[in-house]
Amino acid sequence: MSGSARFSDAIQRGATELHGLTERLERVERQLEVLYHKSGHQLVPEEISALQEIDLVVQSIAALAAYLDNLSNGVSLQREAAIEEAIQTIPLRDLAARLRGEPASSAGQGTTELF
Repeated sequence: MSGSARFSDAIQRGATELHGLTERLERVERQLEVLYHKSGHQLVPEEISALQEIDLVVQSIAALAAYLDNLSNGVSLQREAAIEEAIQTIPLRDLAARLRGEPASSAGQGTTELF
C-alpha cells in the first residue's frame, strides 16, 4: 500500500477505529457495572464520578466517529492525503496497518494484549 490514500478513505478508516473503540469501551463499562452489582459494594461519590467519566469518554468517541463518518462522505474522492507520516506516530502496529488500509494480524483481534 502506498503512503497516500484518498481523504475520504483515510477519514473513514479513522471513524471505523473509533466505532470499534466505542464498542470495546461499552463492554468494559457494562462489565464494571456487573462487577459492582455482584460485589454488593455501595459506590462512593468518587467511584460514581469515575463511571460517569467512562460514560463521557464512550459518548465522546462515538460522537467523533459519527463526525468523521459525516466528514468522509463530504470529502472529494479525488483528493489524496499523505497518511504515512501521520501513521508513523502510531505505536500500535495493528491499528497502523488498518489505518493504511492493510489487513491487521488476525491474532488478538478484539482481545486485549497483556504485557
